[in-house]
Amino acid sequence: MWQDHLMVLAVLAVLAVPVYLLDHFLLRSQGDIFLIDLSGMLISVYGLWVAVHIPVSSLALYFFNTDRVYALHASMTPVSVGLLLLGYVVVSQVDSARSKAKYEARMAMRETLFDTITLEKWWYVPDAAKPEAIGAVVAFEHSGRFAARVHGRTSDPYGGGVYHGEMRPQKQVTAGERVEYVFPLKYYSDGPAPDVAFSFMLFRDSTGSAPVNVFKKYVAAPERADDGERFYETLPPPVAPPSVPPNSEKHR
Repeated sequence: MWQDHLMVLAVLAVLAVPVYLLDHFLLRSQGDIFLIDLSGMLISVYGLWVAVHIPVSSLALYFFNTDRVYALHASMTPVSVGLLLLGYVVVSQVDSARSKAKYEARMAMRETLFDTITLEKWWYVPDAAKPEAIGAVVAFEHSGRFAARVHGRTSDPYGGGVYHGEMRPQKQVTAGERVEYVFPLKYYSDGPAPDVAFSFMLFRDSTGSAPVNVFKKYVAAPERADDGERFYETLPPPVAPPSVPPNSEKHR
């Protein structure tokens, strides 16, 4: 009885070789004919099934104590498949729950970072008709290496960019600091650019106090506050330029 059982298990082990060959030659990517590489899937499923079937069939033989070993293996085959599928579902549910908990914890942490970068005010230099530069005052709740860009686009959602400005060089800032900067603009086309957006980045580096790099965009009508990678906030209206033009860079 047990000898026949071990023979069946030995046959199942030997069958792993042709299963592996089928897996290797039939499921691998074959250039333009079969682009998806599924090699390893068949032998993995077979190996998992055998790993489940061995204890299931052995326990069944121990408790039922029958001489019909081959019939017992045949009846335990769907049971093993069912247990394998059940295990897959349980593992998937556990993994999904862990991923959801990790995502919720990450998003909760990110909520505390929303005000890490705040655009206090901005203005056109000299005016909005054809600005030569754009000034801005930005405040920080964390330290780090700060980079910033400003873009001007046409009102057409499919239109291209009109101008672009970038902070150069990037700056090391401290928690509680306010930075005033005037972005010189480089034009790509003529025409008005009412759609203005700021992109701010605070990198941790070796001096950063935030737990992660912080990316924030100020746009006219953000669709969300946080997409998991970047924060979005509504762009405030421009203010009147200072009566005395500031230097290209001023820190407070």
